[in-house]
Amino acid sequence: MAYWGFDKMVIPSQTALMKASQAGFKFVIDYLAPTLNKVRQDTSWVGQRANVISAGLAPVPFYLARKFYTNTVYYLNDGTAEGQDAVNLALAQGYSTGTYIYIDIENPCQPQDQNSASYYQYIKGWVQVVIAMGFNPGIYCSYLCAGAIKTALTGFTGLRFWVYHLDSSQNIYPMNGPAPLVSNCGYSEATTWQFRQQLTNYIIPGATLDDVNGPIDLDTSNFTDPAH
Repeated sequence: MAYWGFDKMVIPSQTALMKASQAGFKFVIDYLAPTLNKVRQDTSWVGQRANVISAGLAPVPFYLARKFYTNTVYYLNDGTAEGQDAVNLALAQGYSTGTYIYIDIENPCQPQDQNSASYYQYIKGWVQVVIAMGFNPGIYCSYLCAGAIKTALTGFTGLRFWVYHLDSSQNIYPMNGPAPLVSNCGYSEATTWQFRQQLTNYIIPGATLDDVNGPIDLDTSNFTDPAH
């Protein structure tokens, strides 16, 4: 069995959040901000955790990572500093220790890529400090690079992987059937899957497009709350 979730970079209205819950959605990404690395400066989700919960949805904290570029060298200490930043932002939002915080890795990074080893060290630094501060680390990345990241993090236990792999064949309406199974995502160890992106024609039942604040991404998970 799998459970519906969604993702909006800018928070929808409270009406849309409530309608999403009523339609069968269980969780939504909560973007931590402003981040130390300045990747995420929009603070529309900040201070909204209680409202998300009151709407009937489970908020899942996400921290946007530095993007991977082959001409850039990355450092473990940067990951450590940003992991600490992620925990501090999560605590400020009201999350407690034991919660999963996901590092959002938008650029695929393969072992053969120049400077990939340094980027894996950056991720490692982030994961180490999140664990040291009493939280659990989750990894959001492409299904194509999840295995390489898992290998780079050998020795760490309890990691959760949330992968993106777009698949237009999947049902996008909770009222029309069950959520897609995560086992179809292309990475066998994933527990959550983003399978559709920027759906401009998708309107949460009972909510206007203005309520939703534009396009949304769709997710499915083995958990009703991927943060716990």
